[in-house]
Parts: sequence; structure tokens; C-alpha cells
Amino acid sequence: MRNYKYSSFMILGLTVGIFTGVGARADSPSFRNCEAGYNYETVDAGILVVPPADGRSYSIDADSGDGIRAACQFELLFGFYLHGEYREASVDLDVDVTSAFGETASASFDLDTQVWRLGAGYALDLPMNLSIYGQAAYTETDFDANRIVVPFPDDTEELISENLFAGSSGFDAEVGARWMATDRLEVGGFVRYTDVGSPDFVPVGVQNPINETGGEDGLRTTEDWRGGANAAFNIFGPAWVSARYEFAGDVDALFAGLRVAF
Repeated sequence: MRNYKYSSFMILGLTVGIFTGVGARADSPSFRNCEAGYNYETVDAGILVVPPADGRSYSIDADSGDGIRAACQFELLFGFYLHGEYREASVDLDVDVTSAFGETASASFDLDTQVWRLGAGYALDLPMNLSIYGQAAYTETDFDANRIVVPFPDDTEELISENLFAGSSGFDAEVGARWMATDRLEVGGFVRYTDVGSPDFVPVGVQNPINETGGEDGLRTTEDWRGGANAAFNIFGPAWVSARYEFAGDVDALFAGLRVAF
């Protein structure tokens, strides 16, 4: 009889312990935080332009670049929140020019990219510490590169652009999920659609190297599907380390930084 009572108390204690542990694991992911850190982007894109007027051809290839990323979320009431993001990277571009007489020359320069996003969203908490969300934002993309000159072997120079600059703006829409796997580890994923219109520049002597049609060649800036995954680990108190990976056709981005929850 005593063994039966002992077993009953053990089962009751284990049951209470399990449910207490589950209930104390973690709340739903917080939409009150700011994070900032290092942003690295790789670009697999290029375009070959052959202006019919002079017979010269220009091959412009993008490589990779790095910069910073910062983002904040401010939770309001009833699941609504505001969010903003700033991201920049200095991407390496290589330009190869072939003249009508077969002479070739090359030059490299940095194309600075900046992305701003500002919008609002709604998050829905589900069981098991899972949240799904949807959000929309105004977004602006800027490209900037100064005077680009390509030297030829015969001591002549070819001006590609006096001041290469592009700017375009539009909107994006994103849906995703965030899950507190433990009380200190958060993981999630998302899918985003961005439409920022057409860049407002054409370089001197060269057709637009930023592809306005969103095709296979060039850096796509108009219509863009992007997906990604993210994770964050709580170090202590409000401090978290966070990581994020995004992929969108020609462009991959990797972020690592520090998050502060409030």
C-alpha cells in the first residue's frame, strides 16, 4: 500500500513538474527590440551592354560587399507593432570595356547600396510559444558610385559615368513565423515581396547596368521575392546575439549582431 502511495506521489510530482516546466519555458517572441551589427552581401550578377553607336561593349560584374544593418520593432496594442530597418553594403563591381578596334581595359569600383524600410505589422500568438506575423512597409533603395574612368593601354581613358547614382522607392509585404524553442533561443523564417519601381539614372555612355526588368542579368531592383531565416540567443537579461540569412535570386545577405529587448 505504501508503495502504491509512493508511486502515486511520484507520478503526480512528475506531472506537475512537466506542466510547470512547459508553462515557464518562455513567452511568445517579443516584438519590442532593436538590433544592429555586421551585414555581408554576395552578388552573383552581371550584364553585357553593346551600344550600337560606337561598337564598344561593357561587361559589368558584381561580386560582394559588406556594411551594417540596424532594425527596430515597437509593439503597440492588440498585436500591432511598428518596424524599421536600415541596411547598407559597399559592393565591388568590375567593368571590362572592349573598343570597336578590339582593345580591352578594366576597372574596379565600389557601388554603395542603401536600403530603408519603415512600416507596421500585426502578430498573432499561437500555442507552444509560436507567433505568426504579417507586415508591410515603405521601402527605398539607393545606389551611389562616384566618377568611374577606365584606362586603356594606349594612355586614353574612357568615362563610364561622372556620378553614377540610382534611387527608387516603393513598398514591400512580408509574412513570417517566430518560435521560442527554449526560454533563451528564438528561431524563425519569412518570405517578402518587394516592388520599388525603376531606378532613376542612366550612366554616361552606358546603358543602365541595373536591370529594370528584373530578368536574369543585372541587379534586380524592381520586383523581388526574398526569403530568409533568423535566430537569436539570450546571453543575459535584455541582451541577445542574433543572426539572419536572406536570399533573393542574385543577392544573398548574412547578418550577425546584437539585439536588445525592452
